[in-house]
Amino acid sequence: MRCTLAASIIAITSLFTSAGCDRSGSTHRPQDDSLHLPRVGVGEFHAEEEHRPVEVEAVLPRTSPRTLQDALQKEIEVVEHIVELWWASRPIHEDATDPRVPLVFNELREQARSMDTPGSYTEALRYALCSLGDGHLRLVDEPGATRKYFSGLHFDRAGDHIVVSSRSVGTGKGAQPEPQGRDKLIAADGTPIDEWMDRLCLAPGSTKQHRHAVALASLRQQSRFIHEQPTPRELTLQRHSGETYTIQVDWHALDRSVTTPCVRGVMLDKKHKIGMLRVHTLWCEDDNGALSDVALVTQLRAAAKSLRTATHIVVDLRGNPGGTAWAGRRVLGMLRPGRTVWTQQRTRHPYRATAPRETIEHQPAATDPKLKSVPLWVLIDAGCADTCELLAGALRATDKVTMVGRATAGSVGNVATFRLPYTGLRIAVPVTEHSLPGSDLNIEGRGIAPEIEVVRAPSDIGVGANADLEVALERIRALQ
Repeated sequence: MRCTLAASIIAITSLFTSAGCDRSGSTHRPQDDSLHLPRVGVGEFHAEEEHRPVEVEAVLPRTSPRTLQDALQKEIEVVEHIVELWWASRPIHEDATDPRVPLVFNELREQARSMDTPGSYTEALRYALCSLGDGHLRLVDEPGATRKYFSGLHFDRAGDHIVVSSRSVGTGKGAQPEPQGRDKLIAADGTPIDEWMDRLCLAPGSTKQHRHAVALASLRQQSRFIHEQPTPRELTLQRHSGETYTIQVDWHALDRSVTTPCVRGVMLDKKHKIGMLRVHTLWCEDDNGALSDVALVTQLRAAAKSLRTATHIVVDLRGNPGGTAWAGRRVLGMLRPGRTVWTQQRTRHPYRATAPRETIEHQPAATDPKLKSVPLWVLIDAGCADTCELLAGALRATDKVTMVGRATAGSVGNVATFRLPYTGLRIAVPVTEHSLPGSDLNIEGRGIAPEIEVVRAPSDIGVGANADLEVALERIRALQ
């Protein structure tokens, strides 16, 4: 028996009579009736090991459940215990939103009493974890257990409005109106769009701006369990003239995500020697979709060659969901080739005293691509999350750096993953707190605010429109 989410959804009844599984997939029988959580050395994590988490197993009580409901009740107890022991950011989010962990899990227990399918449990558990308000406290996608869908629609936020960011061709079914750039999104499945985004919990968010950014991204692409269908099915939009119309969303299943370059350098203005480094992601993949350090270094070297004559560089981190700390530190080392502070962190360990904050420094290797330390103009928004925020914070702590745009997501943290005993689901739990270099303020739940805030209007969205970049270029040229 393989302990995977797919197996749990397809044949959960086979799990009732087995005690559990270890990492090799074999079954094992616990020795007593008590609940155990292994004392793994999560406290030994370092920043460079981010996104390469330790996975641990929760050991089952000896008595096997007789019904699905019994199994779920026991597993919910395990999940709550894990969250109470390991969740490093709990004080931050309880202060901000008061999610009341016991209340959330008591409600989940009540729901589980009437559940007759494992699929309904996975959805309810996903929502319960999401409601705790931490972008890293979540279910982990399992290969073969989830499916990605793509709509072809692209939206962005402009002030209080959600607008089509570019014309989307062939995104509807049959003869229906075609969305145009800058049309306003009013409702999803008949629910006002802001209310719909607040309710959506396909993936968690650590702040309101992060949750809205995640919800907006899910209108274009989303991951669903194999038993689920993507939503919304219907969108209501408004033309510039005031006319409203409705379209049916045509979701397409994707075999795998499209691989895009993670970094790219280009000279925007050769006369004024202004360059731009676009950092799409810090999870750099090769042509086969596999995580690749070689691909990152190759792209950084090409970017450094393109930007070698720049005297001002715009670093675009907008919409960057993060990735590995290794990648983030190489980008930092290229832009700031001396010794720098990458982050300050503190790791939670339930079996030890609270550790002091640890300062993680970075010194580029001799072979790493490097640029001169010129003035940087860093573009940020709520789509910059996780390792992207660590990179933004590390850059801001150096000289001649100006942040432009809107606040980042406020969602950072190394995770440990725990495989649950009856269903085989895995949950990720953040076990570290990160603060800006030279500060005790946590990034989680707050984000990083720009020095120059840009509030965009609908006219600032669409093909050829880039209000954040225009503000940065205006400031640069004023200095020359």
